[in-house]
Amino acid sequence: MSCFFLKRRSCRGVRRRRFTLSLLCGVALALGASSNSDSGYASQPDAIRRWWEGSHLTGGWWSGRQFLESRGLNLVGDFSAVHHGVPIGDSREISIFCHCISLTARFDFGKMLGVEGLTGQAGVQWQTGKDINGKVGAGSAFSPAAFTGHWRWRLRPIDLTYVTPEVFGIKEFFTISGGWQNPKNYFMVQPDANVFQNCAFGGGGLAANDVAFDGAYIAWGGYTRIRPTSWSYVQAGFWGAVPEALNWRNRGVYFRLARPFRHNGVFVMGEMGVSPELGAASLPGKYVFGSYYWGLPNRSFLGATYPGRFGFYWQADQMLYREPAPLTEEYPLDAGLSQRDSARSQQGLFSFVCVSHAPKFNNVVPVFLRAGLVYKGLFPNRDRDDLGVAFAFGNYSYYSVLARRTQGRFLQRTSEAVWEVDYRFQANKWLRVQPFLEYLFRPSGSGHLKDALVLGVAAQLTF
Repeated sequence: MSCFFLKRRSCRGVRRRRFTLSLLCGVALALGASSNSDSGYASQPDAIRRWWEGSHLTGGWWSGRQFLESRGLNLVGDFSAVHHGVPIGDSREISIFCHCISLTARFDFGKMLGVEGLTGQAGVQWQTGKDINGKVGAGSAFSPAAFTGHWRWRLRPIDLTYVTPEVFGIKEFFTISGGWQNPKNYFMVQPDANVFQNCAFGGGGLAANDVAFDGAYIAWGGYTRIRPTSWSYVQAGFWGAVPEALNWRNRGVYFRLARPFRHNGVFVMGEMGVSPELGAASLPGKYVFGSYYWGLPNRSFLGATYPGRFGFYWQADQMLYREPAPLTEEYPLDAGLSQRDSARSQQGLFSFVCVSHAPKFNNVVPVFLRAGLVYKGLFPNRDRDDLGVAFAFGNYSYYSVLARRTQGRFLQRTSEAVWEVDYRFQANKWLRVQPFLEYLFRPSGSGHLKDALVLGVAAQLTF
């Protein structure tokens, strides 16, 4: 991910600006070369065309990648960078740069050992930079960057997953997984919400209430899932709950839980969902109800002590419109509607909504809402691009208002919100660039700071 502003006052800033400008120029050339027209490749060697159309920046390693994958080992690397900018009132700009490199190995033990359905993963990550939210002052649920720095080297998820083959005519009937995991990868999942940058569209609703539900938290545990039908599922997960898990110095908890062990708790999540296909065009959807329990002692705003926090969430993901398939020899005019539409099943308008609720006596944001629209392939010859607009709102607890008054703090928190607009250019399978705009209303909910505008450009490479 990457973004820039023109004003710099230091040599380091100049170097960053040059780097960013060079990246954007290269991206512009890449986007031009990525047109679906075959004429753009007429003068290029076949090797360059195959590299550009491949899945990785580093290519196939002279068939080495294919050799490893055929034997069950898939090696993946990603480079991401984000450069946020915040224009402020005295005509100066504040911009902050973060970047991340992650390396992951995925294992297919069916190919390796003949154990069908058993897979695994392990990886490491280098991440550094600064947090733009220090310049904006938003609440933890509305931090402008879902991607932030500080953590240097740390371990990525290391786990094993077993999925049964077809049982009772149902694929993936039973799943069990465990190890060093991030609960956010398996619960409250909304892929279209991940298009956006603000934390509100990730795990903001839970993170605001001191529940470690974001992309940085990893702990020992696991989950199980049962699919009684092809269109429904029930799942439950159990992980360690680590004190001060949201403190950036404690992110990743150093491949262990807190010491002494009695200071830890248990993080429990449960979820059930259905995935119907609506209408004659079979528009896919997903509707979910879930709950969670973060089992660490806490105090209410009025002084009572509780052994943990709990809450509930509801989510709906629905494709609203699918672009019609082109009328070709493969899909003639007299072909069925669903048959023709399936040719472009991923092009069209998608929506997502998620509402979370928690008791107001010990949760800062008892009511949280996020919603958005994403159009995939809006423009001709840009079938893999995403255009998205999203909104999130959090209502602060009235009990916290009362507690602040007793402390002599009369600047009260009421509500906080953010609008975000993104356009993700998918140049090819291994390069994407994403300019974005965020507008935050009442940062931290108090009105002490003015509304904030955050601009940026994001980039990611898969090598």
